[in-house]
Amino acid sequence: MGMQIRLCHFYDNGMIRKWICKVSTFNSHLGPRNYRTRQTKTGSSRQLDQIALLIGLRSIGHPVTDSLSDGLERVIQHFSPSAADLSRYLMQAKLAQFCHDSSDYLKRTGLHEVLQLQQALRALATFRRRSLSPVIAAYHRQDEEWLIYKGDEYVQRFANNPHSRCPTDLDLLVRPEALATHARLLNSLGFAQQRIEQALNPSTGSLLCQPWEGSECGAIAWNGNSPRAFSLILAAPELEIHRELLSRHTAVFSSGRPYVVSYIDIGFSVHPRIPPKLVWANRPPASGAGGVNAELLLLALAIELWERRTAHVQQSLYFMLDALRIWLHGSINEPGLWSLARAADSEAALRYGMRVLGQLLPMGKIGIADTASAQSPLLDFLEGLNTHPPLRKGKSA
Repeated sequence: MGMQIRLCHFYDNGMIRKWICKVSTFNSHLGPRNYRTRQTKTGSSRQLDQIALLIGLRSIGHPVTDSLSDGLERVIQHFSPSAADLSRYLMQAKLAQFCHDSSDYLKRTGLHEVLQLQQALRALATFRRRSLSPVIAAYHRQDEEWLIYKGDEYVQRFANNPHSRCPTDLDLLVRPEALATHARLLNSLGFAQQRIEQALNPSTGSLLCQPWEGSECGAIAWNGNSPRAFSLILAAPELEIHRELLSRHTAVFSSGRPYVVSYIDIGFSVHPRIPPKLVWANRPPASGAGGVNAELLLLALAIELWERRTAHVQQSLYFMLDALRIWLHGSINEPGLWSLARAADSEAALRYGMRVLGQLLPMGKIGIADTASAQSPLLDFLEGLNTHPPLRKGKSA
């Protein structure tokens, strides 16, 4: 019961206190033997889900998620997954980059290979960012409007610790009518729309590649309604030190030699269901890179969660954790968020996303999910983390 007292006194204010009591009650009542018995029904996949959630929560760097991850770590301390299984899971879930803030847990549980993988991915991300820095510099010198979003923006705006994630590509938002201008700029910097083969070009020694159909003579190749990515291939001999892990989990050594492909994705909106005009009409006053409306970013993530509501937990964790990160660090204007959802005809998606966040946050007023969206593998998973009732009133020790 000492854990209850410590946590409750740390947050002694209404909803947050009640929530912390709920988490501490869950952990104090759920003993190791009890939990191992339950795990026989859910299998190792559920264990990996929970470890991945812990790693993601640790990366957010907020008192609320720190308290939840402390309680979750006590529950999963008896798990013993193989480092190989966890590494594969985290790579597939796009969470391997988040392991920096979970190093103590990973070391204590003997999962050193997972930490080594994260360090290899950081070295890869550092290399890619160096290759992309001339693009950022060039964009700062030109007049066309542009926005950086996704990974790099989250590091700048929504992370207490810059090492909590390591972006691997560059995502730009531009106005549709200016696409040709942006394509010419990227071409002048050596980036091209090209299909990369995992084989060596015998004449150049680099990776074999060829233009996408439609991108010849300065034209733009499309993948549905979006331009195909622009890429640049670079030799990366400094990554030889990470050959074993990068060979196992990435395509860097697929040709036998270390080559890195740096990608730039150009888009018109934070999500295809959100009209581009909403991005520019609601842009904050800040100019240059970043500046994407936080409410729009959160809405886009809610839509991603809604579209994956019937998928396995692994396919949703990345989007849920980024939504949680933005909610906690983004100073969200809730009325504005719902107004944008109505403008994008995405209220059902936002209700579902808020239902997901409501499982993790001490939230007062949250959106209520539609009956049809009330159940999903992700919601079942999150609700299973709080299966015990909160403490009875007046019983705090």
